[in-house]
Amino acid sequence: MIKRIVIFGGTGYIGRPLVEALKQRYSVLIITRDASRHRPSDHVSYWEWDGRESLSAQLEDSLAVINLAGENIGNKRWSHSQRDIIKKSRTSVAEAIKYGVEHCQKAPSVWIQASAVGYYGQQGRSGHYATEESPKSTSSDFLSDVCQAWEQPIQDCSSSIRKIIIRSGVVLSPESLVWKQSFMPFKARIAVIPGSGKNYLPWIALDDEIRAIQYLLESESLKGIFNLVAPQSLQMRELIALFKKQRQTFITVHIPRVLLNIVFGKEMVHELILTNQLISPKALLDSGFLFKFEESSKLIKHYLKDER
Repeated sequence: MIKRIVIFGGTGYIGRPLVEALKQRYSVLIITRDASRHRPSDHVSYWEWDGRESLSAQLEDSLAVINLAGENIGNKRWSHSQRDIIKKSRTSVAEAIKYGVEHCQKAPSVWIQASAVGYYGQQGRSGHYATEESPKSTSSDFLSDVCQAWEQPIQDCSSSIRKIIIRSGVVLSPESLVWKQSFMPFKARIAVIPGSGKNYLPWIALDDEIRAIQYLLESESLKGIFNLVAPQSLQMRELIALFKKQRQTFITVHIPRVLLNIVFGKEMVHELILTNQLISPKALLDSGFLFKFEESSKLIKHYLKDER
C-alpha cells in the first residue's frame, strides 16, 4: 500500500516541485483553502481545510505531515496589517497541525515544519557562522520573532512522533523573487546592486531544498533542527558578478540604502533586502547529506546555460 503524505503549502514555490518529487513514491494529499481551483491527478489529491477539528481525520495513519504554508514575506511592504498576515499565516497552520496530531488515534510518523534562518537575526558582520545550536537573535527583529512563533507549536507538541524543523535560507532558482529582481535589469544590460552588496546572503538551490526535505523525511534516525543553506557563503555583489559573467552589461548601479528605506521601509530593508547572515548547514552535513549545488557559480551556470 502506498504511504500517504499530507502537505500544507503544497501549491507554493517550494511545495509544487516537492509534490512532483514525492508523488513518484507516495500518495500526496494537499491541504488548501480552495480545493476547487485544483484538479486531482495520479497520486495527488486536494482537501479543502475547514478548521482544525476535522484535520485529525486527514492526518490519521499518514506517513508524514509537511508544513510549508505562509504568506510570502517579500510580496508587499511590511505595513502593520501585512506583518499580522505574515505571522498569522504561519502560526495558525502550525497550531492546527499540533492540535490535529495530538488528537490522532495513529499520528503521522514525522512532522516536518518549515521555518527560516531569520531566526538567528542579522549576524553577518560578526564573521561567525550560525549553526543549529546558535541562539535566537537578541534584537527585536520581526523575522526572528516570527520564526520563534512559527516553531513553537511543534516544539510544544506532546506527541512522541519524529519532529523536524527546517530553517531555510533564500531558495534560489529562476522562479524565486530574489533571482527575478536581480536578473531583470540585465535585460537592459544594467547590473543593479542593492546597497554596498557586501551583505552575506544565506542561499540554497531549489533542487537542494527539495532533496534535503525528502532526505530528512526518509532518514528515520534524524530529528531536530536543520539549516537548509548551501555550505558556501555568498555576498550579494558576488551573486550579481556571477550574473555579469553570463550576461554582458554596460553599467553597474548601486541603489543607496537610504533610497531603499524610503521605498520599502527600514525594517524590511534591514532584515530582507539587505539581509546579512552567515549560516552553516552543520547538522545536514554531519548527517551525510550531499549538496548538488555547493557553489553558487555552478547554480548560475546550470540555469543560464540554455539561455545564452
